[in-house]
Amino acid sequence: MTPRPGEITVAILEVDKPWDNWTVARSVGARRVSFFDSWGFPAWTAFDYFTFNPKLAGARDDQKSLLAWCQTFVLRAPVSSAFKRNREKTGS
Repeated sequence: MTPRPGEITVAILEVDKPWDNWTVARSVGARRVSFFDSWGFPAWTAFDYFTFNPKLAGARDDQKSLLAWCQTFVLRAPVSSAFKRNREKTGS
């Protein structure tokens, strides 16, 4: 998936065994990915930390986390220069 100019793209994905958690991928580098997570998943994680093979997930000799790629949602939104937070109305 190629980023488009003027858009913000994030992926919400399930990290299965051993985490059983949903997290948000914010950016992808050459060797690792950056996550935003409220539950404590590592903010920067190397790609070799993950597997797509359920048999390897959480195995004692490997300790890889299973990426449930079929449980991934990609969200894209245009960047708006008119976007402003209204802290009084949203509480954010």
